[in-house]
Amino acid sequence: MERQDGPLVSVVIPTFNSSGTIEQCLKSILNQSYKNIEIIVSDKFSSDNTVEIANRFGARIVFKSNERSAQKNFGAIHAKGSLIYFVDSDFILEPDVVGRCIESVNGVDAVMTINRSRGDSLWARSISYKRRLLSDEASVMAARFLRKEAFSKVGGFDESLVAGEDLDLHRRLIEAGLRVKRADAVEWHIGEPRTYRELILKGYYYGKALPIYLKRNREALTGNLNPFKSEYLRGILKEPSLLVLSLIIVQMTTYMTTILGFLAEFSTRKRI
Repeated sequence: MERQDGPLVSVVIPTFNSSGTIEQCLKSILNQSYKNIEIIVSDKFSSDNTVEIANRFGARIVFKSNERSAQKNFGAIHAKGSLIYFVDSDFILEPDVVGRCIESVNGVDAVMTINRSRGDSLWARSISYKRRLLSDEASVMAARFLRKEAFSKVGGFDESLVAGEDLDLHRRLIEAGLRVKRADAVEWHIGEPRTYRELILKGYYYGKALPIYLKRNREALTGNLNPFKSEYLRGILKEPSLLVLSLIIVQMTTYMTTILGFLAEFSTRKRI
């Protein structure tokens, strides 16, 4: 059932050359059962047709040349709604996500959603399985649907972070004594690596962002970055051997390339 009543929700989407996924993302937002939504695309001067696609779907476009934390903050500045929902351009939403978040935000300041993955490649299916294993793991969950005043109270996203900014924001919400709740609302990541090369490059990229993130979030070493979670062991005992083997390869590759990226960035910073 469609809902027209209720507060305005500003959906903020950071983009950069996102033409491969942005159309599916926008279609899923327009297909929400809760209709009082505005869409703000905060674009990093894409050279593909991302902006053209966003315009076609009626999104309001703003431009910001920095990384995605700054893009999100800039989009939030332009938000007219009292509620802000941050959605990455390679996510699609189940039709009732916004409606369920609206119901869940009553009495709290921010809402977490359930994050799952889709993909056809073996690597994408392995990461999808990993996300299912960790679906109830608190250390990898973050609030993305927030009251605007709560977002402002903690100062928005840390613009020095290019990865893990949502987890960092979530930590600061908790430390500020704000109330966070989980909604039974599913968003699907469709941008997982399709090839082994993409998996390597992604791990290395996030590894280079790790020194700054760990400086602010040291507890991540025993939380979301911990490779020895009990959920992995339980999953290994349940699933077919090929999926388990590929998950082990994904985990080993991710951690090795992340460490390499971390060491490269750490070495660069020491020389400066």
